[in-house]
Amino acid sequence: MADKWRFPFLETKLLNAPEGANIAFTDSIPLAALVLKPFRHWLPIGFHYFGAWHAIAYILQAVAAVFLVRAVGQRSLIATLAAVCLALIQPALLNRIGHTALLTQGYLMLGLGLYFLGLKACERFKPIALYFTFLLSVALLTHPYLFAMVGTLYMAFLGDYFIRFRHWKPCVIALAGSVTIIIAVLAMCGYLGLGKNVGAPGYGISSMNLLSPFDGGRLTPKDIDATGGQREGFNYLGIGLIVALVITGILHWRWLLHLPRRYPALTGIVCLLTIFALSNKVFFGSKELIHYDLFYPIQVICDIFCVSGRMFWPVGYLLMLVGLLGVLRNRNHVMVALSLLLVIGVQYYDTGFLRKSIHAVVTQPAVAHREWEKLVQSVGGVNLYPTLGGGRSIKSTVFFQGIAAKYGRPLNTAFLARGKEDGAAKQAIFQVPLIAKNLYVVPKRSIPPPSILTAIDHNWCRKSDQGIIYVPGSDYEWWEKHGPMFPPLKKFDVPSLAQGLVIDMSTHGNDIIFSDGFSNTESWGQWTDGKWAALALNVPRQAWTNSWQMEVTTQAFVVPTHPALTVEVRINGEKITEWKFTNASQQKCVATIPGYLLKKDKKLALIEFSILNPVSPKALGLNQDPRELGLGLSKLTFSQFSESAAERTREVQ
Repeated sequence: MADKWRFPFLETKLLNAPEGANIAFTDSIPLAALVLKPFRHWLPIGFHYFGAWHAIAYILQAVAAVFLVRAVGQRSLIATLAAVCLALIQPALLNRIGHTALLTQGYLMLGLGLYFLGLKACERFKPIALYFTFLLSVALLTHPYLFAMVGTLYMAFLGDYFIRFRHWKPCVIALAGSVTIIIAVLAMCGYLGLGKNVGAPGYGISSMNLLSPFDGGRLTPKDIDATGGQREGFNYLGIGLIVALVITGILHWRWLLHLPRRYPALTGIVCLLTIFALSNKVFFGSKELIHYDLFYPIQVICDIFCVSGRMFWPVGYLLMLVGLLGVLRNRNHVMVALSLLLVIGVQYYDTGFLRKSIHAVVTQPAVAHREWEKLVQSVGGVNLYPTLGGGRSIKSTVFFQGIAAKYGRPLNTAFLARGKEDGAAKQAIFQVPLIAKNLYVVPKRSIPPPSILTAIDHNWCRKSDQGIIYVPGSDYEWWEKHGPMFPPLKKFDVPSLAQGLVIDMSTHGNDIIFSDGFSNTESWGQWTDGKWAALALNVPRQAWTNSWQMEVTTQAFVVPTHPALTVEVRINGEKITEWKFTNASQQKCVATIPGYLLKKDKKLALIEFSILNPVSPKALGLNQDPRELGLGLSKLTFSQFSESAAERTREVQ
């Protein structure tokens, strides 16, 4: 809201600067932002609407539950109260604390209510179609996944209306009108500008497990996650609702069998949503039952809505309605009341663990970062190196994103659900000349940009809990007035290349600050994690004239199911050798560093290890370690190059 009005309306230049970002992909609830933006000058600094939206979401949940049961003809007080209670303790709702936009699941019950209301009489079609279009627009401006779910209910309504009344023209006209309006909203808000970046990998990972509807409460506490991402596919129904469905299946099985014939399009949508939620990799617990390939254009849709497990939510709310209606069908009012008390009581008890998690979140004391806020408020922009797309952690990105957003300062990266960073533009921000009175942040465990040397020479640098920070144009007085009292960084704390330099990667050795791509330090050394790892060396001018030998004491992650590993070694981007490993024993590998490569970045030498085929033990079925292991480094020893050393350089077998 702090940015000026732009077109498309959801565009901002304060995130992911300089190219900007669309807040539709920041989980920022664009609907609330657009409503409140005209009043931003009267709102206090740091104002946000997320707390209020939690209240709105829960109120809407209750109102939508009432609308839904009335839409199916249940107007009694006991039906209304039961619907509200079940909706408010729906596990899929309770599990979304911390993801505010997706708490607005009342839209799904409103969509179901419109579906049933529209099928009652032919003359209701036009207003129902208009209401659906409005609900789709509101859902789109809340969260795209909610829009997709409501959209499937709209398709079910149009399909069953045509089947029931045999009027195809109103359906075609309504669909065309709704699509036109939605496309206009998409265009005005900038959704269409993403192009190929609208998709994301991950379909088949954040899916629903076949056991998910029966797992996740106090009475069924087993945590099922076969892919590492199926927590997003949490769709527990709750023992109370399962009891209601069992009662319905035993006492009213004929009514249940009649429902698919009465609502064929809705039944088809329910099946499609379930199949989509399960994904093309279907798991029963930890066992994979089915795996099939996707084809175009199905693959495109799956990439857009890659967190497929969420798409079962409309089915969950429909099952809640079926269970409630099944209990209400009993003609004995006393039995109905007792059954509902049992169902709601068991459901409430079973979801106690989820409510306890909510309580733990909302009662956490607010963490104040006053010193950082004071610093960010005093600068013109915040620049992180590397950016989130370049390897910075989500936690660190969100930390600075929150503070920068509070004071309306541009941030050169952002935590976005979709979009692609311009890597060249991000790197250019850290090149000399630097922008005066901008904050630059370099974490300790990273390869620093060359501009940090200029910052140290001008006494702009400080050591902080977030790494090395510098503000060009600052001095001692400026830091005393505007910044936290972080100690100055007066020298480059990087090992200097010299005869006999030893870098010990174990817990007993050097504290190598400027490195990246390595896992945690262990007693013997560090594993590379991923396809790339590097560390930086300070190169004195006198070292440029010599070639150097680097002897690496290392081991490779080689096992019978992963019998070979290939590693390319580079200095300042230039390949100097390639190592091939076929056994896991510790060995010494030698590489020659030509002196002319050390001149490339003047004072810095970047030693890079490119792992061509890393793999995780989890992927091989060895254990649950998710790290993509490659090379295990214990020690690096440097000496000036000699002919005898050249003869020792070899391919490792």
